Parts: sequence; structure tokens; C-alpha cells
Amino acid sequence: MLHFFLGTAAPPVPTATWKGESVLAFTGTWLVGSSPITGRKSVGLDPVPLVEESLPCQHGVMLVPHPENTGLLYFGGPGCTPDTDEDTDGCLVLPAGATVPVEDAALLYLVADTMDQQVFWAVL
Repeated sequence: MLHFFLGTAAPPVPTATWKGESVLAFTGTWLVGSSPITGRKSVGLDPVPLVEESLPCQHGVMLVPHPENTGLLYFGGPGCTPDTDEDTDGCLVLPAGATVPVEDAALLYLVADTMDQQVFWAVL
């Protein structure tokens, strides 16, 4: 479960029990301005940056593939390919709801194994 707090203050961090031990249910506070920064990106066979201009992220970017995509999406650096061969600059397969810890969303590149795939994103 994700907790988003608007404004400058957040309630105390909740705890949960896991394997009989008390653990933090949430490890940080995500504060956003007047509205969250979100978007939708169309991805094809060539790597494209998630955003064209610098977009600093405190905790990274959440990526969610469109449920009607027919192919797989991958993420990585500017030279990434959907090929996972060790001899190429392969990317990682994008699972649903992945959070990628990057300092700037413009550093994150996406590529697909099929044309016209969609991904929704939110800066955390």
C-alpha cells in the first residue's frame, strides 16, 4: 500500500508485523506540491527517455504498464534494448507497478518489444 501526503506534514509512520517482528509499514514520506506529477508515455522499438527535460525525483518513479499492452516494456539507460543477451545493453523487464529509484526521471529510458505500448508514470 502506498501512502501519499499532500502539504508539508505527514502523520506518524505506521508499523506492521512481519514474521512476528514489528517493522515499518512505510519507509519514508513522499511530499508533493499542489498536485502529483504524473504522465503517460507511448513506447516503441527504440529507447526513449521517460521525460524530455530534467525532472528531479525524491524517491524515484513509479511505472505502470497499460493493461491493454500486447507486448513487454523494458527500462534502463539510453542504449538499452529488449534483448537480454549479456553482450548487449539489455534492459530490465518492467513489472506492473514498479518503482525505479532514480534521481531524475530524464535518466530513465523505456523500450518495448512491440510498437505502440503505453506506460503510466508518477514521480515519487
